[in-house]
Amino acid sequence: MVKNVFATLFCLTLFGHYTLSERADGSEFYAQARKEGKVVLYSCPGREYVEPLVQELQRSYPGIKFEATYGKGSQLQEKIRSEARAGRPVADLISCGWNALHRFGAEGYLGQYVSPELKQFPVAAVDSSGMKLPHSAHVYGIVINTRMVGVEDVRSWADLANPKWRGKLAIQDPRRGGGFSWFVQTLMDPALGESYVRKMGQQKIFFGRTNDLVQSMLLRGEYAIHIAGTEERAQSDAEKGAPLKFIKPRDGAFYTRIGFSMVKNAPHPNATKLYMDFVLSEKGQKLLGETGYIAIRKGVRAKDGSDPLEGVNLSFAQSDEGMAREPEFNNKLKKLFFP
Repeated sequence: MVKNVFATLFCLTLFGHYTLSERADGSEFYAQARKEGKVVLYSCPGREYVEPLVQELQRSYPGIKFEATYGKGSQLQEKIRSEARAGRPVADLISCGWNALHRFGAEGYLGQYVSPELKQFPVAAVDSSGMKLPHSAHVYGIVINTRMVGVEDVRSWADLANPKWRGKLAIQDPRRGGGFSWFVQTLMDPALGESYVRKMGQQKIFFGRTNDLVQSMLLRGEYAIHIAGTEERAQSDAEKGAPLKFIKPRDGAFYTRIGFSMVKNAPHPNATKLYMDFVLSEKGQKLLGETGYIAIRKGVRAKDGSDPLEGVNLSFAQSDEGMAREPEFNNKLKKLFFP
């Protein structure tokens, strides 16, 4: 009987060690994260993108609860400011567009964490300061309604300046998001530049408030071409039977980063680092790719087996130089498109 008791204790010890090791993947943060008990995320990406990651995290790391608040970046940032002013921080991390995080970090509201997982990411995509960590991307190119445009009719950004497309083009308002990134990208391209942008200013382009609005108008045939549409959205709609095709321009598709950052004085720092490491891990990146976002980690393939970032450059608007020159680009944009 004593032998059986010792055998049982040995098996329990071995099984317990194995389970902890497997669930924690050797994470140095897991023990402290369990004591902290939870992670509080403020997120611009919606529930449908976050929940699959959270569910897998909780399976891999039992004992970690997760609370998320979803909304616009400006609203979430104001919540964090209010919490900081009151001396009662609630959020552990915020996930939003890269440039918005950059500006928010400049206000002093973000902490720093350099995840070891970033070694597996393209150097150009990583912020070496650790203030912003890239977890996914949008790839921008040209989206056409195939009932209105032949696949070979438009192969480059330069093709869009052809007068035959006047009044048939639409883009997200270039004062924000992908529209702004397209403006900066083409402005800084030596083969396109300001002369190209001026030509595009004569094309009677429709400016939509959001990319989703422009995409829906493209689907209805109100416009023939979506400038700076996203590959992931176009492919998703095409898989459902929509007459859409994404084209990587010969003169350069580009991508923008969506990232997350630890909030300064985060209440649950170890649980937060555990979550960030998981999202950036190979497993987390594959899960994220299945939600419709494009994973940035090297070696993580798209659903069709391709490398989603092959031949795609980082948006100049998200480079260090581009972010430093953002006021200059805004002034140029106003002069050329909104005089």
